[in-house]
Amino acid sequence: MDLKAELDSTSSASSCLGYMSAVVLLALLVTSYLLGWPYLLINLVLVAFLFTTPLMGAGRNEAVKQLVRMSAVMYCWRRDDPEGYLEFLGIAYGVEKLDRAMQDHAT
Repeated sequence: MDLKAELDSTSSASSCLGYMSAVVLLALLVTSYLLGWPYLLINLVLVAFLFTTPLMGAGRNEAVKQLVRMSAVMYCWRRDDPEGYLEFLGIAYGVEKLDRAMQDHAT
């Protein structure tokens, strides 16, 4: 399996999981609302607690994997379509640092 196909498949799976999680969370909140205010309040507190806890090691590891995937995609894009890549860099916010780090590492 080549690098591009592998990166596309993992990216698709990650975005699908994100959508499914959002749907489940929304369904939980709607159900809580229908059951009554106490249930909604309890679930809102629990959801807020989930977002305020620090990332565990696995979460940090996944973030690093995502950066590596993004760097590989950017590297392939720069190699295959330099004009389109430079146009993307002009409109994308925050990607310049990753691009600069890739260029520094490549030299």
